Amino acid sequence: MKIINFNVDRVQREMQSVVDNTNLIGSILCSQEGLIIIDTFGYDSIYNTETISAMAASMINEHNYGYIPPSGIVLIYDTEKIVIRNINCEKKNNEFLLISLIPVKMRYYKRQINKLENIILTNL
Repeated sequence: MKIINFNVDRVQREMQSVVDNTNLIGSILCSQEGLIIIDTFGYDSIYNTETISAMAASMINEHNYGYIPPSGIVLIYDTEKIVIRNINCEKKNNEFLLISLIPVKMRYYKRQINKLENIILTNL
């Protein structure tokens, strides 16, 4: 695992602002191994963020029998969608996973996830 240096507090505030001003349930920024760097769920969340990030990391980093890992995965459940996006910052050679939980009927969710991704990439 590579050690990186960025302002976690600023990224946390900006990600929390996007989550608070939209219908997103929450968002997690984690390493490729599933170690949580930032989450916007809070301490009283009903979601187990450690399990979600570990599941996402195993799905993205699974070797897929020689295929290139996907850049994103969308899991649809009864009440929410889990959107997993593989973020690759080529300038600094860093990779992260951005995991967002959204309501099933939310429209235009890609715009909000793109905002979160831009926040991460601009602060690295």
